[in-house]
Amino acid sequence: PNALDISKFRPIAKAEAKKSIGVDSDSFSILFNAYSLSEKRKGLDLLKETIELIIKEKMIPKEKLVLLVLGKGGQEIASAMDIRVKLLGRISGDDNLAMCYNAADVFAAPSVQDNLPNTVMESLSCGTPAVAFNIGGMPDMINHKSNGYLADPFSIEDFAKGISWIY
Repeated sequence: PNALDISKFRPIAKAEAKKSIGVDSDSFSILFNAYSLSEKRKGLDLLKETIELIIKEKMIPKEKLVLLVLGKGGQEIASAMDIRVKLLGRISGDDNLAMCYNAADVFAAPSVQDNLPNTVMESLSCGTPAVAFNIGGMPDMINHKSNGYLADPFSIEDFAKGISWIY
């Protein structure tokens, strides 16, 4: 129901997108739209635990992981993570934002309360799969194991499984 300019939010070559934002082409990049560690609705604490579980269980090699952080709150997030973090900050312009979505291998939406977030729609429109909890409007956008992964609500184990499934 939300308008999205698909002439801008469209797939482009992943290697080109990664190069444009300064990310290694062989990395596995997880994109997250940040606020702060204290914003519980967006689920950053759950994403942090998910990444820790992925590393502990060796689901994805730690040296391949990089967290791309859009928005404010990036420095606080970077210091809390045990993987490489690239702070993208606030992005102006849809073309630049679409480049970030295209540079990501997966968009992580660990929100515990959300409806139809534009971020998920934009990511999917760029051809980047999304992992989210099966809540709110997420199943209206994400087709489980087709264009992304719907994890059992608030299960970091299942969220990690979703990210590793995309990997």
